[in-house]
Amino acid sequence: MSSFNAAPRTASFRFFKYLPSAEMVETVAMLAVALVISVSVNTML
Repeated sequence: MSSFNAAPRTASFRFFKYLPSAEMVETVAMLAVALVISVSVNTML
């Protein structure tokens, strides 16, 4: 059970370690905000 819980956690830590963190997170956040805005505008129309 402990190994089952540890495996995805270490994988995510490894994944986040190799990201160019600040720029990548900022770009993803901007894209997510733009997507949410466009979806909300489409539902309002």
